Amino acid sequence: MKAIVLNRAIHPPTMELREVASPQIGKKQVLIRVAACGVCHHDLLVMQGILRRGVKPNVILGHEISGTVVSCGELVNSLQPGDHVTTLLRDVCGTCVMCTTRRPDECLESLGIGHEVDGGFAEYIAVTEESAIKLQPDTDLYQASLYSCPIGIALKGIKYAGQVKPGEPVVITGASGGLGIHAIQIARASGCTVIAMTTSAKKVSSLETFNPDWVFHIDDLEFSHLVRGVTEDQGAAVVFDVLGSKGFISSLLSLRENGRLLMMGDIDGSLAEFRPAEVVFRNLQIIGVSGIEKSLVAEVENMVQAGLVSPAIDQVFPFSDFNEAFRLLTERRNVGRIVLVPD
Repeated sequence: MKAIVLNRAIHPPTMELREVASPQIGKKQVLIRVAACGVCHHDLLVMQGILRRGVKPNVILGHEISGTVVSCGELVNSLQPGDHVTTLLRDVCGTCVMCTTRRPDECLESLGIGHEVDGGFAEYIAVTEESAIKLQPDTDLYQASLYSCPIGIALKGIKYAGQVKPGEPVVITGASGGLGIHAIQIARASGCTVIAMTTSAKKVSSLETFNPDWVFHIDDLEFSHLVRGVTEDQGAAVVFDVLGSKGFISSLLSLRENGRLLMMGDIDGSLAEFRPAEVVFRNLQIIGVSGIEKSLVAEVENMVQAGLVSPAIDQVFPFSDFNEAFRLLTERRNVGRIVLVPD
């Protein structure tokens, strides 16, 4: 099969599209013909050597996967050839205490797809039955590649970690990226007042089509005064932050009393300094959000079918044009997700 292989993680990375052996499935696994795979900022961090821990040598990246089951191991019961599926972000065992208590995102034996094991930048991928999620037969598989990440992660952050309530002001940083642009839609569907932040003036008009209440272009990643200005100096109930250390202080200062800071990502892995007293005496919460479970993906599918969320795909590239896709992502020219598909 053809796959995009990361030979050397550096900036710029050394990658190639080449023939590799097709995966062989075990008794509890399924083989999936990949239809589409979204390109996440996590992939970029691995490619550039910023994320190194646990990365498989010569890894095939990609964890935002959709496709069709082509074969099943003899102990697989819930799936059959021809089923449309997406996958979890980690290949889970299905038998540990976390999996059996419906917390597969905390599986004790899981391996990161496209990180510790090969991912979806390939024509085929093998995962456990428990890691594949059956979709409706008429599902748009390009769109479905985004159901787990970024849409499911955004839903987990806004609705469950953030516990948002109608009318609450919600700030979304990195609003034009995959996480941010879907967080806007989910916060809107939840009845929140949405304040979107982007570092690109050229993306403001595109973001306005998703109907946030406010869109701000920020040059220096200091935006707390803007948030205070549109909330009558009260601050936001929730900040959905994909910037990490770069915007950490502004995110904290943007929060009102009892506010929640959702840490959804970190664009460069640098350190952030802050005064703990700022958190203690204002009763703030700092919450890290990652991982996905099947129930969230089912909720995403329902929201898409109801028209509450529209998967935002900027461009689709064949595997053979992967360099162009990664160039656009590196230069942050995309609004929404870039998706790769087999040639």
